[in-house]
Amino acid sequence: HEFGPILQAARAVGAAVLPIDRPQAATRSRVAHRLWHPRLIQGLLSFAAYSLRRQRDAASMALPSDAEELRRQLEQLCPAAHDVLIDERSFYLAQQVSATAFHGDMVVVCSAPMCAHLVARLQKALQMENPEAGAQKLLQLAKRNVPVWPLYLFAYGIVPAGISAYMLLSAWESFLAPAL
Repeated sequence: HEFGPILQAARAVGAAVLPIDRPQAATRSRVAHRLWHPRLIQGLLSFAAYSLRRQRDAASMALPSDAEELRRQLEQLCPAAHDVLIDERSFYLAQQVSATAFHGDMVVVCSAPMCAHLVARLQKALQMENPEAGAQKLLQLAKRNVPVWPLYLFAYGIVPAGISAYMLLSAWESFLAPAL
């Protein structure tokens, strides 16, 4: 696990480790709701292909600038996924950090593509005049929405199958059945 060394170092010095990211189910649900259109999914798949090519072609260790380039590519190829995975999550994390902050030193560990956004969001969260508005948005971002798989099944499974069946039945009745 990538956070294993971090957890061991925290335990060695007696530091508390608080997981503050929103639940995976909520993130998956938000992504599914934002990426329902095939064109948006195509953008996400294009980003995945780009990321895998970069990973394959990288001959040396990753550079800090690589993370920002990956984030920019995600924003360019699939803005809806960028909104959910970077913007919303950085807002959520910033609100959670500011809510659990205590006096003293604190270390926040996050993925590299999210780092710059998280720093900006943390600065905004610390300067926020109306924490109640931030709390309301936090509740909205943490909420798991209604599952969208029935919509996918209907739009991409049942409707095309019905249209295909209708076309086959029409072809049978119009061309094949009279010829027999």
